[in-house]
Amino acid sequence: MGVSTAPCPPPSAPAGPRLVRPGIFVSIYNDLGGARSLPLLVDLLRHAAPGDLGVAIHDPPSDDDAALSRDVRAAGLRLIYGWGTDPDARRSVRDAAATTRRRARLAADRGAEAVELNGEKAWKAEGLSAHAREMLAAARDGAPG
Repeated sequence: MGVSTAPCPPPSAPAGPRLVRPGIFVSIYNDLGGARSLPLLVDLLRHAAPGDLGVAIHDPPSDDDAALSRDVRAAGLRLIYGWGTDPDARRSVRDAAATTRRRARLAADRGAEAVELNGEKAWKAEGLSAHAREMLAAARDGAPG
């Protein structure tokens, strides 16, 4: 009998995989009202297979994009959120985790399938392992799925 060398999931990992269906996600950035992007996306939707096309709102969920997320879902587009983590890497670990959890829950409440923590320059600095661990756990706790 051989010994398994497969890595073990972290103790806080949920049982079973949490997977997002494959699809094409178009990022919206600097257009949180959707004035420019939503008409283009609705046009693209006519050419996509059902359930294939989605929107990645590249901004933390907030009041600024609430109407856009509703419009995206109403148009039949899939939804995910992604945001840069540099500001959170500069906060205390506790505040960064609380902010991430709140944002992930708001994304889930808006019907998002997933959240993306976009690691940027500050996120890659040494000494952020506690931030990464706690923010990932917070996203898992609050995130869709």
